[in-house]
Amino acid sequence: MDLREKFKKETGKKALEWIDNADQPILITSKAYLRWLEEKAGKVDTIVTGTRLAKDFHKWYEELAPEFGYETREDTKELDFDSKNGKLMLAVCERIIEKYQ
Repeated sequence: MDLREKFKKETGKKALEWIDNADQPILITSKAYLRWLEEKAGKVDTIVTGTRLAKDFHKWYEELAPEFGYETREDTKELDFDSKNGKLMLAVCERIIEKYQ
């Protein structure tokens, strides 16, 4: 039984939840789950959320692109979670976390 299943069994709540955000729902880690993990482990700073992963991924992607001879698009140099690109990146990051948690 993984942590999300234990959380659901103990609390009756879901660890991940969908929120409506403009044109596309976004999968996020619930605040109740993060609090539960903090209580269990005492180290919430090691928990990776979709937002945190997306921000780090975007930052490093932008930093490393020139080393690979790639120039990123000017309109996506800043991560904007309200844009289609930002919503997509967040959704992908949440799926990655869901798969490996």
